[in-house]
Amino acid sequence: MDFQTFDENQSLAMLLDRATRFMGNNLRRIFIRNDFDITVEQWMILLLLWKENGQTQQQIANSIGKDKGTISPQIDGLEKRNIIVRIPDQNDKRQNLIYLTNKGKQLEEMLIPLGYENMQVAQRGISVEDLRVCKEVLCKVCENLKNG
Repeated sequence: MDFQTFDENQSLAMLLDRATRFMGNNLRRIFIRNDFDITVEQWMILLLLWKENGQTQQQIANSIGKDKGTISPQIDGLEKRNIIVRIPDQNDKRQNLIYLTNKGKQLEEMLIPLGYENMQVAQRGISVEDLRVCKEVLCKVCENLKNG
């Protein structure tokens, strides 16, 4: 690759970063417009718990691709608003399992459609085949980077 002709605005890293930020910003606007005080990181945590309730903070961090300390403030915020609760793990008292409260469970039916709205905006004008290829390529990029 020739650095002199390299266009940083067309680099994979720049495009991935920009797309991620735009999707997050748009989702945040959708939440605000619908009077939901949920961050994108909290949204990702809720998505995981709606699929499998009762996960450790480490499991959630691994799924999201962030470290445990980074998501701790997000979990604290959800707990303060009575959306989740931490319960000591019966098998390992050193860690807590994170469960949805009834309020957290009820949010699923309201927030999932807003997430779909964001995906529809992001995918507008992209064919099913192009989207399939895009996802396939992104999965390969993730696999390559994960394996070094």
